[in-house]
Amino acid sequence: MKKYLYILSIAALGLSSCSSDYLDTKPEAQMDKAVVMSTTEKAEMAVNGLCKAMSSQYMSTQGLNGEGTILNWYGTFTGNDAQKCNNTGWAGVWNSTYHLRPTATYTVYPWFYYYKLVSNANSIICNIDGAEGVESDKMFLKAQALTFRAYSFFRLVQLYTNRWSDHQGDTEGIVLRTDESLGDHALSTQAEAYAQIYKDLDDAISLYQKSGRDREKFYQPGLDVAYAIYAKAALTREDWQKAAKYAAMAREGHAQMTIDEYINGGFHTENDEWIWGVFDEEIQTISFYSFFAYIGCNSSAGNCRNYP
Repeated sequence: MKKYLYILSIAALGLSSCSSDYLDTKPEAQMDKAVVMSTTEKAEMAVNGLCKAMSSQYMSTQGLNGEGTILNWYGTFTGNDAQKCNNTGWAGVWNSTYHLRPTATYTVYPWFYYYKLVSNANSIICNIDGAEGVESDKMFLKAQALTFRAYSFFRLVQLYTNRWSDHQGDTEGIVLRTDESLGDHALSTQAEAYAQIYKDLDDAISLYQKSGRDREKFYQPGLDVAYAIYAKAALTREDWQKAAKYAAMAREGHAQMTIDEYINGGFHTENDEWIWGVFDEEIQTISFYSFFAYIGCNSSAGNCRNYP
């Protein structure tokens, strides 16, 4: 927004001597898909938007902050590394009893959030080949979108289907949307979902390698991120050999953090050990909606202040 205010204030100085309609421009957030996907340069901004979507606030609900919510409500707080037992008001969420309430916000949220990522990734996957630009850039951007889609399907399988060991892939749970169509769609089996996740990652890995490009920021997906998602998906599917293979490949080039890094913020400041992180800058804070508002030891949010 600062950019547009600056441009308009400078342009306003010349309004008396100019009759151009150059101020009649569409906001970037409302660009048509045909415009966004017309060039690889613009499509790259769309991928960046996917990265930012992982740290945005949703559904006008405090605490629904993209990926941070998934890591907190469905991960840390339900695990054995967090202690919030005196916060009885949230016990139902952390004990997963919300699964029995189909209209509950915390039942709906992961479905809403990850299919938002899937929908935007599909727009890139289905249209990037027709964009103007270098072929290697098209390959890289499609690989990134495929990585986002695979990751989203993986998380959905974790949250909305049973353990692999319970049904060996026979249980149904999620919708495999791989194009831009809307409307009702049959639920896939867990086995079909993992087959799609594997395929998306195989395609992404191939395109990353052919493109010759690498990501520039820690919050962008890249080849090592695809390997890491492959490892985690294979692990939950009890595909042990693939899990071991891709875990080792994902960690190549990622040295463990030093003692100094560990002590001085290694868990909230990027370092070599990080394979993938979520975009976050102080100037774009989402305040009490954010991950750190619920997990930070120095947070002033009620959840941390009252229930440390």
